[in-house]
Amino acid sequence: MALRIEYRFTPLRLVIDRKEPVQMKVTLTNVGAEPEKISLKTVLSKELGMDKSGIKNAALERIDSLEPGESKVFYYDINAKHSTTPGEHQITVVAEEHYRDYNHKKQEYMVNAEIRVE
Repeated sequence: MALRIEYRFTPLRLVIDRKEPVQMKVTLTNVGAEPEKISLKTVLSKELGMDKSGIKNAALERIDSLEPGESKVFYYDINAKHSTTPGEHQITVVAEEHYRDYNHKKQEYMVNAEIRVE
């Protein structure tokens, strides 16, 4: 495994009545021996949004070269929509190693995170 994906929520829960977003911190680390060309996609469940309107529910980041031992940190605001119901909601984070360009996938790593909505 050449990539490590870690995540953290601040605060730990999304409270609908507060109308305040939860910040998701995603850390991507190259634990391999070679520099890697990486794409990182974060996808929220349909009941959550990355903006206050709730229209955007995915983000794509591209890293041309992640050196061995190097980490990149990304922050995403997670908002409740009007239709959000209490319970556990899934967030999928997928990192892909590429060769030549971003159309050629070498390896894929996926983490499924859950956020509690109250």
